[in-house]
Amino acid sequence: SVDSNAGILERQKEIESLVEQLGSLEETSERLKQELNKVRSRLEHRETEREQLQKQLSGLNRNQGEVRADLGARKV
Repeated sequence: SVDSNAGILERQKEIESLVEQLGSLEETSERLKQELNKVRSRLEHRETEREQLQKQLSGLNRNQGEVRADLGARKV
């Protein structure tokens, strides 16, 4: 009948629309995964830099302590 054909065509259009939306969402998902991987990589790099700077700071603090101890010993 005409009504059943119209219903079938409507469902077909809905399916085609959903398939198109799914393809778009998959592309967006892949793009976001790639961006997330880039951000994670930058974060790891920054964390390594932070650790190196922390070691430098610790060394400078240790040197400062030694210099202060030397100066204190000279005053006595």
